[in-house]
Amino acid sequence: MRNIMSCNKKSGTRCFFTRNNAVLYIAAMLFCLSGTAWGQTPTATAPTQTPTAVPDQSALFINISGTYNADASNMYNTLLDAGADADWVNLISEGPAAALIAANDYDQIWIFDLATGANAYTSDWQAVIDWFNADNGRPIICDGRIISSYWSGRWTTEGRNLTENYYHNLKIRGGGIFLGTDHSAYNDGINTVNAGIGINPFFGNFTLTYIPVDVTNPLMIAPNDMGTQLFDDSTPGQTPYGLQPNGHILYTVAWHSGNPDTPGISSTIEGSIGFHVEITTPSDGSSFSDEMITFTALGSGGDTPYNIEWSSSLDGALGSGDTIMIDSNTLTIGTHTITVVGTDAMSRIDDDLIDITILVPTPTPTMTPTSTPTFTPTPTSTPTITPTNTATAVPTNTPTPTETPTSTPTPASTHTPTFTPSSTPTDTPTETLTPTMTPTSIPTSTPTDIPTQTPVPTDTPTPLPSDTPTPVPTETPLPTITPTPTSTPTIPPTSTATAVPTGTPTPDPNCLHHGDLNFDAEITAGDAQFTFGIALEVFIPTFYEWCAADCNDDGTVTAEDAQLIFGMALGFPGCVDSVPERRLDAGE
Repeated sequence: MRNIMSCNKKSGTRCFFTRNNAVLYIAAMLFCLSGTAWGQTPTATAPTQTPTAVPDQSALFINISGTYNADASNMYNTLLDAGADADWVNLISEGPAAALIAANDYDQIWIFDLATGANAYTSDWQAVIDWFNADNGRPIICDGRIISSYWSGRWTTEGRNLTENYYHNLKIRGGGIFLGTDHSAYNDGINTVNAGIGINPFFGNFTLTYIPVDVTNPLMIAPNDMGTQLFDDSTPGQTPYGLQPNGHILYTVAWHSGNPDTPGISSTIEGSIGFHVEITTPSDGSSFSDEMITFTALGSGGDTPYNIEWSSSLDGALGSGDTIMIDSNTLTIGTHTITVVGTDAMSRIDDDLIDITILVPTPTPTMTPTSTPTFTPTPTSTPTITPTNTATAVPTNTPTPTETPTSTPTPASTHTPTFTPSSTPTDTPTETLTPTMTPTSIPTSTPTDIPTQTPVPTDTPTPLPSDTPTPVPTETPLPTITPTPTSTPTIPPTSTATAVPTGTPTPDPNCLHHGDLNFDAEITAGDAQFTFGIALEVFIPTFYEWCAADCNDDGTVTAEDAQLIFGMALGFPGCVDSVPERRLDAGE
């Protein structure tokens, strides 16, 4: 036979029953309207009140029918007073709680179990278990002395404040479960739920009057300050605490006999009593890239020494100790949940966690040395030129020291990069300006004519290496005859290589600004290093090396060109010209 299943205290109309006997029907309605447990005399002091605040969370209050139904009803009334949109169910037979859970999306479930016996409400317990496990991160509150705050008229004072604190703290955390009972004689039914949601059982029996509380725990101070102690005179039991099978930690909120290891109230909502561990660095939400990360945890309370273990949700164990240092490059790119688990000397346990993000490293090329580099790279083309015929001009016929050119060579309208005049006077030895190796520095424009008398250089070419050998003719040297353009261009590596021809120069199409100084068809750090040496005047380049080094085609070779070339070696865009697909030797 089934009796009353459930009713809504606030509306006074939503009642469920199955027996059609008229007498039971009337009794059922009276029960729903009064809030009194089945088979008991209605309690005159149990108020039927409308919440003063708009309900913003729904709750199911499950009473396991027994000797203390009236106290359960009083506690349900305080839940309504706290603002909950609450349904009441008094379990006498199996099924009504399961039906309500299936029909409603509850934010909170409250269980009041002060009934002896097996409490064989299998489907109801399973419905509660399934509800919690669908989101097992919900907060848990366990109270093993619950009736002490609600009998003897205390439900209107201490009980009402305690219910409001419990409801409020579950509400601001998105909902959760409350498990209330007393000593071991009343634990059979509720411990079925404990096992199903993965926490240890209630147990034990204490004979006390008051229980001290953690005055820093939110359950004892918000929104009501519960003071330093609660009533504890119902021969209460001990709640589960510490690390639970489901991975949650239950913290002591109030404790029996002056020992925080024998809690009468425990919760996943943390206070300060007992052993605690906290991550102090880095801060939650930090991001890292290509750097060392310092992880620091602080243990407190409990008994020393502490054991501290670190782990990552992506990379597993990270190490042990109060402080560890990890190179961010060894961690997986992405968001990590970093967990620290601390254990004290008495095996009390606590944990803390933060989220950090590991970013993809972004290389930033830099070419700013702190001192003059000492490297001496060997370029593909030797900077020191030892030509077969002197690059300055060697006559094919050996003139006597007294000979003086009597006529002026007539140059072509446009000179080629070989410096070979297009016509040769008959009374003047032909002057060949084509060395077999790359000249040290050749401007991009060509001098246009040759003087009619013994040329005298107006400027000493600076690009020539200090150890350039003196040109030697085939027979008798002519030290005073050095055919030189009227205005010899000076090409310092750090300034624009400029020739001052008498006519309009034609740019050399082979002067490419691509950064490949050793002409091996690829850009490397060696090309950047050679460029930097040219910028510092450590090296004297050939014409084509200088063109390649002038990466940005601004007429100068500077550290900026070296930096651009180094960036190209790392894969970044750089020089104005592309690197030839084949090897480009000097003059090719």
